[in-house]
Amino acid sequence: MSISQSFELLRNSFQSCLLNLLNSVDGLKDLVIDPGLMRPLDRMVSFSFFKDAGVDKIYKLEPSQTFANKSRIYVIRPNLSTVKSISDQINAELRDNSDRKYYILMIPMKQYLCDLILEQEGVAGKVVVFDQSQSLEFFVLDDDLLSMELPEFFRSFYLDNDRVWLKSVAQSLVSLDLTFGPFRNVHVLGQAGKDAHKLMTSILSDLGQSGETSSSRQSNEPTVPTIIIVDREIDFVTPMCSSLTYGGLLDEVFGMESGFVVFQTEMTGNDKPLKWLCSSKDEVYREIRDRHFTNVFSYLSQKVKTVQSNYDKAQGLDIKGMKDFVSNDLKILKMTKHSLALHIGACEKIINDKTKTKFEEHLQTEYSILEETGHRENVEYIEEAINRQFLPISTLQQMCLVSLTQDGVNSKDYNALKTQFIQSYGFHHLLTFANLKKVGLFMEESSGTTGTALPLPKASDRLGKLSGRMAAQLPSMRKKSSYSNIRKKLNLAPKSAEDVDLKSPSDMSYVFGGAHTPIVARVTEQIMQKGDLSQLDEVIKHLPGEGYSRTIQAARGAGKAAKEEKKAVMIYYIGGVTHSELAALRLLAKLRGYQLIVATTAICNGGSMLSTLVEGGAPLGHAAKS
Repeated sequence: MSISQSFELLRNSFQSCLLNLLNSVDGLKDLVIDPGLMRPLDRMVSFSFFKDAGVDKIYKLEPSQTFANKSRIYVIRPNLSTVKSISDQINAELRDNSDRKYYILMIPMKQYLCDLILEQEGVAGKVVVFDQSQSLEFFVLDDDLLSMELPEFFRSFYLDNDRVWLKSVAQSLVSLDLTFGPFRNVHVLGQAGKDAHKLMTSILSDLGQSGETSSSRQSNEPTVPTIIIVDREIDFVTPMCSSLTYGGLLDEVFGMESGFVVFQTEMTGNDKPLKWLCSSKDEVYREIRDRHFTNVFSYLSQKVKTVQSNYDKAQGLDIKGMKDFVSNDLKILKMTKHSLALHIGACEKIINDKTKTKFEEHLQTEYSILEETGHRENVEYIEEAINRQFLPISTLQQMCLVSLTQDGVNSKDYNALKTQFIQSYGFHHLLTFANLKKVGLFMEESSGTTGTALPLPKASDRLGKLSGRMAAQLPSMRKKSSYSNIRKKLNLAPKSAEDVDLKSPSDMSYVFGGAHTPIVARVTEQIMQKGDLSQLDEVIKHLPGEGYSRTIQAARGAGKAAKEEKKAVMIYYIGGVTHSELAALRLLAKLRGYQLIVATTAICNGGSMLSTLVEGGAPLGHAAKS
């Protein structure tokens, strides 16, 4: 089975499961959908799909609503506050002696705590909660990308230490193994990866014992023989770096949800905003999504000339030629022209937004942070950004980047930055900084991370003051950070960023202008070359959690093709993947001749991650995920 066929199988399985559940409710029915599921479902099924299943009207879940039919199905995330809101709706109707029938479908799967809420609210006996035998985990976002679309996973798992979602992750890994596997080579990085893999193995074992999976399946040739399961925690640095690819900047500025971008009226020239799907089906977006932003306008300009040239050719056609042109080419040209206009407008918006925030200065400071040079100047720039009230999300990202690359910020700078940020952007951020500390994104340097260096003279001594200032500037006075060791051992940045070709890249660091390579992308490259993680022990010891490789021998009778394993790899990001990482991995697949699939709990960026940790007050001025 090919990868495209496996993707289609996943889509068909999702639709079949959903259709069976909807058809189990007789007659016309109302469908009430969690707002966070509206766009993901839009990627998997059409409006006609619901009509064919007997759905009369579709509603977005809101606190106060009126409905048309007696049967109602709620399609929601297994979120306690959402279940409480539904319980309030049902109780209000029951007080009016309603004879309606209520059903709840939780995606990806139902959770026990939600059943408890229904019992506590006194509606458990009035509601049927579907216990689907097949989980509805993944949404197909592109021909190489699967996502559970769970932006809430990050806060729930990393901040609240809620392990409930880990079962859904493990179940999704089982679905991947059954669809693309059986996986012969499993590589795990991070504690969450280890725990999910352990649960996955247990579920597969139970399925085998119950007869739901055949032992002969192990002799099947896998579509994708290798999977790398990654805990987002092993690389928080990459999301905190500024996106420089078009796809990443589009997500940062506009906020991409399940591949959809909403372009406002000032860009479309229409009375209403336009929802546009950015995927490989859009030829223009497919060509520019992974390009460094400096190389996007040249492509768009050339494409405009090509489209105009094709229009001009039609002017001299005879009647038969014009008929063929209208039938075959005109629709495609109109779509391409529309897409070009939108993406050119998006580029202008991105440039305007970045110019206002002095993005070049921001980027130079970021490069210095990654290189661990000019610490004092970097801190002073961040302080200036705070005092001038630049976008708080960008400033917070740089603060986190300093902490992550240095294993924490020294006490003086930590307290100064924290105090100034709170005074500038609001005292409710006291809780935000507590959250950042708990997750490990912005922390005070522990006493064990600073080199003892030489004893300094007393502060009253003028020479001592000078020595103190010099010591603060000298990286040699500090122990190497974990990031510094990883950067060196994995060669995350070339010796000179100027050597990186941004137009026709051959180095994955191009996604950050040559300053940084996503860690997981570099580890994936090593696995492609070496076959396992055994050569990376010196790197793994600097990463949180564990790292290991497992090889599962194929059963006897496996086809000859299994002896020459397919050059196909799946990377599963637990906690989210960024557009910059996707771009780097796509380049790696192209350079190495591999087919590569990315599965994840959500598509994220530094701003969307940090926004989930912000407490109260106004938003951070970023296009955060919903």
